[in-house]
Amino acid sequence: MFLHRCLRGRWFPDALPTPADGVDWDALVHAAHAGGASPLLYHTLRGRNLLPPSAEEALRIDYYANARRNLFLFRELAGLLTALSAAGVDVLLLKGAALAEAVYDNPAVRPMGDLDLLVREARVPDALRVLSGLGYAITPPAAYRNEIVLQKHAAVGVILELHWQLFVSPAHHQTIPADWLWDTALPVQVEGAPAWILGPEAQILHLCGHLVLHHDGEAPRTIWLHDVAEVIALYHDRIDWENVLARAQAYGLLGAVQNVVGRVVDDWQAPVPPGVQARLRTLRPSPAEGRVQNWLVDAHTSGAHRFLADLRSISGIAGRFRFLWRNLFPPPGYVRYCYGVRHAALVPLYYPYRWLKGMFGALRRSKP
Repeated sequence: MFLHRCLRGRWFPDALPTPADGVDWDALVHAAHAGGASPLLYHTLRGRNLLPPSAEEALRIDYYANARRNLFLFRELAGLLTALSAAGVDVLLLKGAALAEAVYDNPAVRPMGDLDLLVREARVPDALRVLSGLGYAITPPAAYRNEIVLQKHAAVGVILELHWQLFVSPAHHQTIPADWLWDTALPVQVEGAPAWILGPEAQILHLCGHLVLHHDGEAPRTIWLHDVAEVIALYHDRIDWENVLARAQAYGLLGAVQNVVGRVVDDWQAPVPPGVQARLRTLRPSPAEGRVQNWLVDAHTSGAHRFLADLRSISGIAGRFRFLWRNLFPPPGYVRYCYGVRHAALVPLYYPYRWLKGMFGALRRSKP
């Protein structure tokens, strides 16, 4: 794809087109815009005397529109991080919030639909209390899985996803140790406010897994694939690929890594060592990984199917019991802030309310 060639010019200037290549610039701009990559394309090509005026203007508009939105989001994020840090809550930034500045080194080039933050599960109630005080309201709660979605209405609406696990699937909650994510995280600052981002190996696993597990069946946007290529290009001399492959196998993410890393090598010439590429082609996902993937696909049909698929994906009676217990009795602090309970003594009354609400919601969805 010609767009890939243009964006590879960030790392390989020889890949950039020349005026003699006869580029269909209108088609290129359209593809970049549709794939969320137009700000990045503008940043890559501007000043190189390649873009015709009309194409440059279209890309420039996208670039500065994204810069304005991200400026607002990063200022909001800095305030959030400052408040959470004051409450003793460490925050690990995910996806766009982590990549735009720390990986791309330019907050204007990576569009951000929302803010994704990860905290330790034990600190979720504390984080909710801080966020509620800053004007964030929780959207109607669903199952206690891996995240809570909050929204703040302002000049630009802000949607915040507060995570305590990387993926929705409880099978991956079992296999991915949270301590490893934090132990290998890298410190960053957002306008002076402290935060963390995933280390290179964890970043690759998360981006690949998110593309396959959360967007299975969708055509991946250009920018999502480029994120993986950008991480590999930035950290190419320090990525422990043996660690990536070993953990991908252990965490049930090998298929996702094979799929996405294979694509960014083919399409972007991402600098993955040949020996690693060869191993990726020969390794085979475990039967357990295949079963979990099939259950996740089946789970898209309804909430009840999703719950049963999640339950089936968990290994062992003890693990299944913990999953049931966490969904029936999530932490009191979570329930309190989900339902706006004014007094802690009233929280136990909201558990049966939550069960009945979920049951009636499932019945309504099941009606033809």
